[in-house]
Amino acid sequence: MSLETKERIVKLLEEGNSSRMVAKDVGCSQSAVSKIWTKYKQHGMVVKAKRTGRPRKTSKRQDKQLKAICLENRKSTTKQMKHKWEEAGANVCDRTVRNRLKEMGFQYRKAKRKPSLTPKHKRTRLQWAKERGCSIMKCFTLMPRFSAESFDTFFKAFEQTVRLARDWPQSEPQYFDTQRIY
Repeated sequence: MSLETKERIVKLLEEGNSSRMVAKDVGCSQSAVSKIWTKYKQHGMVVKAKRTGRPRKTSKRQDKQLKAICLENRKSTTKQMKHKWEEAGANVCDRTVRNRLKEMGFQYRKAKRKPSLTPKHKRTRLQWAKERGCSIMKCFTLMPRFSAESFDTFFKAFEQTVRLARDWPQSEPQYFDTQRIY
């Protein structure tokens, strides 16, 4: 029961209401109302009950630090966050990090696995390179996985390098090694 509800019960009883009426009004049992009233008479104020269970290992300030660490890089793992948090002074395990993040409302997500290139994709990309007369056949074997976006970015950079190489004065040596493009 919240502290506000207990204070409301005491206030209603001081006004002269019966414990049965107060219990019905607040929505709790009559015995709970009488226990709160007797504790109030003993201590002179509404006492917050002592909680059982293991005490929290982290303070509110440390929890705020963890939130800042999480928001700094949302893709970091709990182990990475734990190590950063330990640098800030919190000595906790991975499970505690996950529990605190869950309390703060962060959701657990797994990184999406990108599919490997199928033989059909490899044939299509090889054909694309042959149509453009590129000498990058080894790049297809060296790069086993990449998404469509990175593939387009890779070839835009490659084409720009090839154009620069063609425009380069022929008297100077060629410094463009097509095998080193990533």
